[in-house]
Amino acid sequence: LGAIFAAYLIAGTVALAFVIENAWYRAIPMMFFSIGGNLLGLFIFALPGTQIVFVAAWMIIFLYVFSFLLKNVSGASELKLIMMTVVSFGAAALVAVAVLPEKMMTERIDPWVELAFVPEGFWEMRNALSNVSLKTWLDNSWLGTGLGTLVHDIKFYATESDWQVLWQNHSMALNGYWQLLAERGIIGAAVFAVALIFICWTYFRRLVRGILAQFPHPACWLGPIVVIAFAVEGYAFCSFLHPAALIVIVSCMAISANSFPKEK
Repeated sequence: LGAIFAAYLIAGTVALAFVIENAWYRAIPMMFFSIGGNLLGLFIFALPGTQIVFVAAWMIIFLYVFSFLLKNVSGASELKLIMMTVVSFGAAALVAVAVLPEKMMTERIDPWVELAFVPEGFWEMRNALSNVSLKTWLDNSWLGTGLGTLVHDIKFYATESDWQVLWQNHSMALNGYWQLLAERGIIGAAVFAVALIFICWTYFRRLVRGILAQFPHPACWLGPIVVIAFAVEGYAFCSFLHPAALIVIVSCMAISANSFPKEK
């Protein structure tokens, strides 16, 4: 769920570029709610490993938006971007301090202070769960074992050495790609990928036609940035398997594909 908020945070920053570019000042309060609210959702619901991936993606799009406004929009637009972002982030921080329990605040902040974004023994657990998912898929290659069944598959496929590093209540493989194959099989994974393949193909057709445009609008890169963030995060987690994630990805890619300059 935290990754969904993060994707909307990235989209909100691109939307802020539209607001500043077109002087839609009535939309500024909505931008504060959008950016601040989604940042708060990322902070509360996302695991630290997910946070670092999407924060990096947000920084990339923010720097691009800053450069785009600096080059194409007059009236100190880049300063407006910084000011609105700082106000939104500050409001989110105040709400977090006022509302969240101290224990939760400590749990969310400590990984950033200590630069420890995954728990101790995480990679050993990930390797064990990936092996379980691989065995599950090999035995159920075409259709998988069904959505949400990995927690039960672990009981049958985990070895004694695996249990030395595993917890008792794992519900995800810490590797979204193997979990996709284990639970959905080849057929299910293909169905899952159809929408993505179609929208990505549409995007790249528009990209090839519009690549000659100098400094394309930030919206042109929204979809790819979101897709890459989910893909990287999927290496150790599985947020992209959530139905809402697919909706966000397809929506962002559609926005990007439609944002290149139209052919004359």
